[in-house]
Amino acid sequence: GGRHGVGRTCGSRDRRARVTLQIKRSQVGYPLSFKIDTVGRIATESFASLLGVELIDSDRDRAVFKLPYQPRLGVGRIHGGAIGALVDIAATAAFWSCPDVTPASRGATVGLSINFLKLAVATDLVATATVRRRGGTLCTGDVSVRDSEGEEVAAAMVTYKLTGYRERSNQSR
Repeated sequence: GGRHGVGRTCGSRDRRARVTLQIKRSQVGYPLSFKIDTVGRIATESFASLLGVELIDSDRDRAVFKLPYQPRLGVGRIHGGAIGALVDIAATAAFWSCPDVTPASRGATVGLSINFLKLAVATDLVATATVRRRGGTLCTGDVSVRDSEGEEVAAAMVTYKLTGYRERSNQSR
């Protein structure tokens, strides 16, 4: 069996195993929807809301965000700062998309490198962020930003400091 009382199950034991997992996780002291709420909050808080960023998809170690085009993002081209903000928002959400993150966790971007590959002119942008590696407190991830035609307009590598993980096994890292 696994650490949370869930192992290989079959038949009627399968439901009992899921219930055991939910009870064990609820004993941690935070709701199972915490990760979903946190990623949603990243998409709608302060600066992300000001930019009009939209959460498209989120899964473990991955997040996809859309920045709908607005003339205030740049006339003739979208400003690199808006693209950089989209990269940071998507990466942050990907780093927080981990079952070991708790309400006590804290994080901040510590490094961001962006290569602008093509001009983005009057187009919606979609950023896909993927965690490359999680260390003790530092995480690294990649972000690809594409225009509405699917052309990559920017590629970035982000380093993020994330603390306050709950105790976890080596397998969940």
